[in-house]
Formats: sequence, C-alpha cells, structure tokens
Amino acid sequence: MREILFRGKDIDTNEWRYGAYYNGVHGGGLSKIYEPHESLIIDEHTEVFHRVLSETVGQFTGIDDMNGNKIFEGDIVRISSRPDLTNNQIKRGFLHHKKKGLVTFDKGRWVAKRQLNEGSYYNIGLYDDDYEFAIIGNIHNNAELLGEETK
Repeated sequence: MREILFRGKDIDTNEWRYGAYYNGVHGGGLSKIYEPHESLIIDEHTEVFHRVLSETVGQFTGIDDMNGNKIFEGDIVRISSRPDLTNNQIKRGFLHHKKKGLVTFDKGRWVAKRQLNEGSYYNIGLYDDDYEFAIIGNIHNNAELLGEETK
C-alpha cells in the first residue's frame, strides 16, 4: 500500500499542513459550510481541518529523498548520479551532478523536470535507480532556486 498524503500552506499561519486533502463546495457532514473550491488539509494526527492556499497543495510522491525526507509535488530536488554507477552508464549520459528539477506528475509518473533551455525540458523519473534526489526547497518558498545552476 502506498501512503496517500498531501501538504498545503495554511491560509492563516503560512505553515505547512500535512494530511488528507479536501476540496469541495460544502462540508458534506462536516459542521461548517465551506466556500466553493476552498482547499482543506485534514491533519492526519489531530483530525483538525486547516484552510490552505489551493495553489500550494501538493501530493506525496511515495518516495523519500536520499536523506529520508518525503518528496512532495512542488519540491525542488538536486539530482545526482548514484555513486555506484559503472563507467558505461556514465558514458551513456547518466551523469547529472548538481542539477536541479521540479517535482511534478507527468505522463503517469512522478518526475524531476529539468529545464534544458528556453521551452525545452527533460524529465528524470523519481523511480529511476540511476539517480539520487535531495530536496533543496520547493516552488512556493524557493522558486529562485530553479533559475540558478549550481556549480
């Protein structure tokens, strides 16, 4: 079983909230009527509803980064070749040290989307065993990271 988990930024406190996602016209059995398309995160531990900014809601990919942190949609990750790659794999182009990508869902899979040049992208699957990923930020707090190439 994979873990279904979402996160979103709290409208009132600007803190990240984690839990189940709800987006609807009314509470459907809840004690409050919510605005149309209002996004809510239901805390997985306290079962408290938190109003969150809809544009910040992202789903857990089911994958942890190389440091054991959960990777969410909207995270910015550093992409590195695994240290145990063979010379043949490196020659075939698997070497991507200190490149960055935005985690997104594309064509049925979770990927780190790398911009190669204006309007051109390259997707690296998060399930690809040839790479390791480390979260360095997210699109909502650190969008500037995508504009910088690391040295």
